Amino acid sequence: MGPNRATTRNAGERYYSWAELMRRVSAIDLLECPRCQARMKILAQIHPPDATRKILQCFGLPARPPPLALARPDPQESLPFDSDEAPPPD
Repeated sequence: MGPNRATTRNAGERYYSWAELMRRVSAIDLLECPRCQARMKILAQIHPPDATRKILQCFGLPARPPPLALARPDPQESLPFDSDEAPPPD
C-alpha cells in the first residue's frame, strides 16, 4: 500500500487532500491528535446515508441537518439615506 495521500504530497502536484485544504484555509490541522499532537490516520470513510444515520443516532447526535434559515435582507437597504440626497462622498 502506498503513502497516505491525506498527509503526503509530491512537489508540484495539484491534488490537495481535504485535511490539507482545511489546514491551509482555516489553520486547523484535522489530522493532528489534540492530546499528543501526533499525526492521526484515516481508518475508514462512511458514505452510505443509512450507515451514517445509524452511527450518528447511536452516539445521540442529530442525523438530520438543521432547517435552512431565511436569508437576511441586504444591510445597505436599511441605511437612512433620503431618496433626493446622494450619500456623502468618501
